[in-house]
Amino acid sequence: MRRHCLLPTLLLVAACGCATTGGLSTTDVIEQYPQVGELHAALLDAEKAKAALLAPTGYAESKMYLDLAIEEAQDGNKGKANNAAQRGLSAVAKLNVSLSAFRDAMEDVLETRERAIAAGARNLYSEEMNKVEQDFRELAEKAENGKLDKVLEKRPEILAVYSDLELRALKKGSVEGAKAAIKEADKAGADKWAPKTMKLAREQVKLVSSVLDADRTKVEKAHSHAAKTIWLAGRAMAITSLTKKFDKQDLTNEEIILWFQGQIEEAAEPLGEPLPFDKSDRDAILALRDDISGIKKGLEDTRVVIKQYQEELARVTEAAKKQRAATEIAMREVLNADRKDLVALRQKYADFLSPEGKSSAVTEQREVEVKLRYEEIKAAFNDREATVIMQDANILITLSGIEFAKNKADVSARSFGLLNKVAMAVQKLPEAGIEISGHTEARGKEIKNQEISQQRADAVLKFLTEVGGVDAGRINARGMGSSKPVATNKTTDGRTQNRRIEVLIINRNK
Repeated sequence: MRRHCLLPTLLLVAACGCATTGGLSTTDVIEQYPQVGELHAALLDAEKAKAALLAPTGYAESKMYLDLAIEEAQDGNKGKANNAAQRGLSAVAKLNVSLSAFRDAMEDVLETRERAIAAGARNLYSEEMNKVEQDFRELAEKAENGKLDKVLEKRPEILAVYSDLELRALKKGSVEGAKAAIKEADKAGADKWAPKTMKLAREQVKLVSSVLDADRTKVEKAHSHAAKTIWLAGRAMAITSLTKKFDKQDLTNEEIILWFQGQIEEAAEPLGEPLPFDKSDRDAILALRDDISGIKKGLEDTRVVIKQYQEELARVTEAAKKQRAATEIAMREVLNADRKDLVALRQKYADFLSPEGKSSAVTEQREVEVKLRYEEIKAAFNDREATVIMQDANILITLSGIEFAKNKADVSARSFGLLNKVAMAVQKLPEAGIEISGHTEARGKEIKNQEISQQRADAVLKFLTEVGGVDAGRINARGMGSSKPVATNKTTDGRTQNRRIEVLIINRNK
């Protein structure tokens, strides 16, 4: 029986490297099987996005396929390993859709939950925290099952619980954290070696209690005094440690001063100028302060410039977005008006139309319908993703933003969102045929270009049918190699344009 080395946390998978009967470690599989490596990377991204919490079912399914792919690869079953990895990538694509929807619906709940955890609610109120966490997980599962209405209905209740736990934990944590810091410093002997600093710390901890006694809603102010207490207690311990060191080494006053000046010189070394310790200590400190002030001023000026740039960029982007939206609305209104006029005329003169006339009216109505769908499809893509044009009654989507592994047919996980848009686009014309064509640049052997272009077209077809739910009977995929360039192959930009996937939506009723 093979010994599994897959660890529960995906962040550790790449470091596992344990031996198997097939001779490949987990790390070897990830490096030698591109699709498995891509699935591993996609799951790492999902884990960073907290998919295990926010989309548990999809995350578990995706991880199951990764485990299976690695096992098959370790057994030498290359085809089964790649198949499992591809299915895992499809599962990740669905997972990311669920993850995005749930995160959007529960954004304020997620933020409040993180603050409650940071305040220590898990330790202080474990029973209540466990219950609300279970409710949270159930909502995540509902979101994966498409029940967002149930999620939104329950959201205010969960938000209120997390908010209450955060507030109570902050109140309790402020006092107890400050007292614990004082106690730790006291054990280290800080009262003997740093009495003045310890006195200040104890004054601050009294302020924490008095603020909460006077008004328990002033958590931020109490937390500020608690943080000051903890800082002073830490400083007292540092002073104690350093004083004990000097006392043990029996240093003279001169040696102590030289030690401190050496520390300051080391900190100021990146400034590139020696400190004037040949003058008074005050002059040295003022010189250091001036240098730091100059650096700070430069940083502030840079921040101002960056902020101005960001504001201008946001303004231009928003203006362009509004203009585009206005244009799309206007075009839809025109098309809808044309469609309504055509329908009204056809109904008005339906009894007088000959069979040929009726057929012509139906054809015109279909043409209007296709144009309307064309505008909707075009609006779904930005310029970096695709260009959309009409070819007679057909619609051509040229995907410039789709990414594949170098010299491979594996679709990058970063392109799943773009392919989801393509799937939604072709579903807008359910009776239309779909032709997917893969194209390459002219470098390399043409037989290889033909092969990789066919494989990439097949990969897109597989995504649209398995993930996008498009009827496979509607789609045909073919590789064109470098036979149909749209730009010169003599420049980098031209070759980039020639490497593309085209999706032609064919109106069968034209």
